[in-house]
Amino acid sequence: MGDETINSDTQAKRKPWKQVLRNGLGHSLPRYLQMILNIIALAAVPYLAFFLVETLFQITFMIKPQIQVLNYILYAAVYLTLFGITGNLKWATRIYAVLMWAVGTLNYAVIAFRSTPIVPWDIYSLNTAVSVADNYKFPFTAKYLIVTGLFLALFVLASLLTARLKGRLTHLSVLTASIVLLTGSLLYAMRAETKDGFGLDDTLFNTNYMSRHNGFVLNFVHSVRYLNVEMPAGYSVARVEALNEAYSEQLKQREPESRRIQLSRQTAGRLSPGQSVSGSESQPALNPVTALPVVTAADPYHQAEISRYLQAVNTEAGRTLAPGEEPDIVIVMNEAFSDMRAVQDYETNLPVMPFFEGLTVNTQKGIAHPSVVGGNTATSEFEFLTGASMAFLPSGSIAYQQYIKGPTPTLVSLLEEQGYGSAALHPYHAKGWMRNSVYPYFGFDRIKFLPDFANRGQLRRYISDEALYREIMMELDRPMNNGQPQFVFTISMQNHGGYTKDSPNFKPKVEITDLKSSKALNVYLSLVRESDRALGRFLAELKEREKPTLVLFFGDHQPNDYTAGPLTRGLDAEDVTVRRREVPFLLWANYDLPEAEGLRTSLNYLSNYVLAGADLELSPWHAFLRDVEAEIPAINDAFYYTADGERHILDEDVALPDILSDYEIAQYNYLFDVSNRVEPLFEAVD
Repeated sequence: MGDETINSDTQAKRKPWKQVLRNGLGHSLPRYLQMILNIIALAAVPYLAFFLVETLFQITFMIKPQIQVLNYILYAAVYLTLFGITGNLKWATRIYAVLMWAVGTLNYAVIAFRSTPIVPWDIYSLNTAVSVADNYKFPFTAKYLIVTGLFLALFVLASLLTARLKGRLTHLSVLTASIVLLTGSLLYAMRAETKDGFGLDDTLFNTNYMSRHNGFVLNFVHSVRYLNVEMPAGYSVARVEALNEAYSEQLKQREPESRRIQLSRQTAGRLSPGQSVSGSESQPALNPVTALPVVTAADPYHQAEISRYLQAVNTEAGRTLAPGEEPDIVIVMNEAFSDMRAVQDYETNLPVMPFFEGLTVNTQKGIAHPSVVGGNTATSEFEFLTGASMAFLPSGSIAYQQYIKGPTPTLVSLLEEQGYGSAALHPYHAKGWMRNSVYPYFGFDRIKFLPDFANRGQLRRYISDEALYREIMMELDRPMNNGQPQFVFTISMQNHGGYTKDSPNFKPKVEITDLKSSKALNVYLSLVRESDRALGRFLAELKEREKPTLVLFFGDHQPNDYTAGPLTRGLDAEDVTVRRREVPFLLWANYDLPEAEGLRTSLNYLSNYVLAGADLELSPWHAFLRDVEAEIPAINDAFYYTADGERHILDEDVALPDILSDYEIAQYNYLFDVSNRVEPLFEAVD
């Protein structure tokens, strides 16, 4: 009997602690204090979550008070909806803390990897993001750990909350009201009028800047409205048909002079001071490229090797294209290839791109202004192959995934009309940016992704440029080509991001010597030097090739903000926007080609350089682009240059020049009014 009494007393003492563990610490507090804590939580938790998510994202908190209110409403609506679903404030708070931490962490990681925040159209890029994620290290900074700790504290302190929804009617009423509030706030945030009413930023070309001023979550919701592209003012199919008729007639009546000569006349007016289109003095012929040395221990920095390639290529070709002769065409869009001195000048222990800079004979080169920074390679592909411009599309949108839904006329189809075979080569996964779906729509005869490559030599964890060039040579010299001219479009992977990881097969050699640099930047510059060397060997091989061959080489974008960080210190936002949208390009041939340096253009115009350099027919679309470029030498998602050299920031409140309005209208017909697309605009004229 005595033992039973003791056990009963012990259970009675333990029972309150079990209740505390089951119900939470809040139930041990006085009723009035419980009520106060519940009210404070309902009011304060949404703002705390908003502040912590933004702290992960922002360097300095720059959101205006009225915009903070709109953010708060969105965060509160989600919180109340969770309360309505669970009926338990403690668990609603815990779920909310985990959810908001996950949202903040995901956005934090995306910014670290590609320099821009998450936007609605990233849903289309999920497969691509997963495919490259293992090449990056998650940035566990002190700020991230502190914010994570505060979210964890919120999770633990939620045990103080006791509010519950009792009764089915009460529960249903709160749930209904919270869903109505959430739906209404989402719809309101997406309205165009909300932007003006609250002063939201709409700098689409700089989603970092836009998100920092609007708040990440609000900016994401508001940007949903940009998933659909509005019909431009003055649009009609008849207007596009008139454009086609005018340029078709122009092409029929053109003078029968070489388009390569036309190009030399056009580019002469777009050169930097002191530079001009010119010939080059002949240099002594060298031994065939097969005699060029490979890398040896005696030349650890490849100085002699690069010099040898440069000497081999910088000699006159001694041949011209015969009338009607069609050269093979190779496009090399080189991953992240750029001259970072465009951002800020610096000195290095070794020259970064000595071959590129030294190449002059049968060469046209300059800078192009892409519409992306740090990533979204498919956008650069899209602008080049289609001639369309991101100036008329939401910045950060991915045309391959959002707008290309069926057969689409491109440079590929125009060349195939003129007898070319075509191949697209990319030494990575087929599903990245949905290329395996888009390339057939563009009309490529052959498509090769990583599993299809015979040459798989790697630098770091990616197929090297040298291996890619060997694969290109295989495509050009396939016996099945039977003398048919070939168009080979390639995207490299060697210089892809992930510059902080050590690699046993790559030792960085380039270092910045006069500025405080970083490991990532030095690794990146060392990779660019390797690309420069591989380009030299490739062109030296092509120089000895009997078949006339034209090569266009350009970078798709600069590296991400983390890598470029040491060079952007002290620059204002507009300077960064402009300087970070610049990559080098060159057009080279193993036959006589008018020479030019100091050109300024953008990726949407580069196909015209190819058509002119190969002396091929233009479509009315390309003839129109030639006229657009004469007035607007460069255009991207952020700004454009006029013929007088003035730069203009794109602003939806400022009217575009007439020729850009026509450009936007023609592009809308091309991409969005597909059932009424004026197909002859994009075809060779009979």
